[in-house]
Amino acid sequence: MGCKAVVSALAASLLLAACGGDDHSKVESGPVRIGVISDVHVFDAVKLGGVPGQPAYEEAIGKDRKAFLQSQALLQAALDRLVAAGNQIILITGDLTKDGEQFSHEALREAIAKVQAKGVKVLLIPGNHDMNNPYGRHGAIYLEQNSQGAEVGAVAPYMEHTDGTPRFDMPTFDRFYAEFGFNDAVARDSHSFSYVSEPVPGLWVMALDLANSSLPAAASNWSTPAGLQDYPPTGGSLLAPQRAQTLAWAKAMAAQAKAEGKVLLTMSHFGGIEHFTGQNLLIPDYVLDGAGKASYLQGLTSTPYRETFTAADGSQGSLTYQSSSEYVSRLLADAGIHLLLTGHFHANDIARRDYGNGNYLIDIETGATVSYPASYRQLTLDLAAKTLEVATDTQAVQGAVPEADLEGLVDGMAGNLLDALGLEVPPSLATLLNSLLLKRPLWNLMTDLYLVGQGLDPQVDQALGEAAMLAALPAGVKQPELQQMTLTTLIASLLKAHYAGDEGSNPALGASQRFAIGWLTQVKASQLQALLTAQVTALQLQDQVPASVLAQFSQMVPLVGLVGYGMVNDPTPDRNVHIDLTSGKLEAR
Repeated sequence: MGCKAVVSALAASLLLAACGGDDHSKVESGPVRIGVISDVHVFDAVKLGGVPGQPAYEEAIGKDRKAFLQSQALLQAALDRLVAAGNQIILITGDLTKDGEQFSHEALREAIAKVQAKGVKVLLIPGNHDMNNPYGRHGAIYLEQNSQGAEVGAVAPYMEHTDGTPRFDMPTFDRFYAEFGFNDAVARDSHSFSYVSEPVPGLWVMALDLANSSLPAAASNWSTPAGLQDYPPTGGSLLAPQRAQTLAWAKAMAAQAKAEGKVLLTMSHFGGIEHFTGQNLLIPDYVLDGAGKASYLQGLTSTPYRETFTAADGSQGSLTYQSSSEYVSRLLADAGIHLLLTGHFHANDIARRDYGNGNYLIDIETGATVSYPASYRQLTLDLAAKTLEVATDTQAVQGAVPEADLEGLVDGMAGNLLDALGLEVPPSLATLLNSLLLKRPLWNLMTDLYLVGQGLDPQVDQALGEAAMLAALPAGVKQPELQQMTLTTLIASLLKAHYAGDEGSNPALGASQRFAIGWLTQVKASQLQALLTAQVTALQLQDQVPASVLAQFSQMVPLVGLVGYGMVNDPTPDRNVHIDLTSGKLEAR
């Protein structure tokens, strides 16, 4: 029996149906095993080069936490384990390459073609790195010792857009990856690289291409004349005007899946839900339409979402989410898209929204193979019972490629925070900010801020401040640990815990770390700025340090606390769960 036509005239105008001879009316018997990997960021280190210690490589790696030189080995280790586990399907949720280099795309395609030749269906979608990458002109470069004999720093060929004029003789994305979801799609969206696949009878996988970098004329859409950043280079959107047809298509597909009794899994590179409080404030390009300043988001309203938690000490608390992405999560749930497989942030995290009456959205974000802790997900789907088991491996891949030093890369990124945040400051100012704030012992910073809050002078009343702080420390919190801790080491611990998932039970976040996070949430930016200003003045460097820089970092500190507080008190289990797809009930396993 061929593919069923979509009844709606609207839907029919949006679909490019790929009708084959298979009978999709049956349901697969027995469990369906599905492997999920994300953010593989393949980099062909032979053709494009890359020598640790050399300037071009160090510049590329200094702002990141990706093991570029081991990316292919890490990917292969994950694929080998997923094939050995008997998966029928492997999903790759975007960011396939370092920066869209042609050689890197070719290396990935070769690796997954070998997997598919073994009878495992591979489906994928693009991420923000994979085409029209505005950073590609600087980041997708030839490094030292490349096999092409290219000048170091020269731009490597990378995949551009879909205008029918391939650059460097490379086909457009859907033709280049034709065998991995496109050729045998049940349906395709004519306005994006989105498609629906039925890899086994009864299961629909809807792959949503929502990367702003795949929009027509992407490079000219990063900002408007009014200065609003409508299309962040690293962001994704479901609500941009150019995505209106894709949104309508996705709604039609979800409705058709429900009408035909299909189990629908949807994958998007970008999260549909904030995974921790403050995510869209700190880094808004990681959740769909999280950049609330976009012109097309103005005027949209959504109800804040609140969830409760029980802290490690047994106390009760709540977290509130009220950013623009809450509009998107409700929209997806209303459309019948209840399970979203995502990547982008390189973390193993599950976020959930329950809007009542069986209307829910669960966002299962999978960490990267190319960065700590090199994880993959193992899904086991019972189509008849409509249940999903999720298991997560964070050990096997990094254990197979120890030379990648993934944990060290996170520590290095946190220790190089100014570069990681994309802030270009003179070396002298970077040294000053590190010594006064970022790499200063937290105990000293706590004591000084306590004294400032009491109207006392940190230069004169240090002993008084230390005594007061010691008396206020809760049980289990140790002063020596706070003296060894800095903002950068605390951020590194938080990131590693979040990347691994289930932060609340991570042993790296002990009582002292939790106390420090809680303290950060209470920091008053005005007091911190006054302290930093006084210290700069005492060093007679006030003419070299703009007040705006001190204000920016003073505001960042309590925001880091807010983010950390949301991470360690996340009430939704992240790694091993059982999901009832009928009700949306989720339980740890």
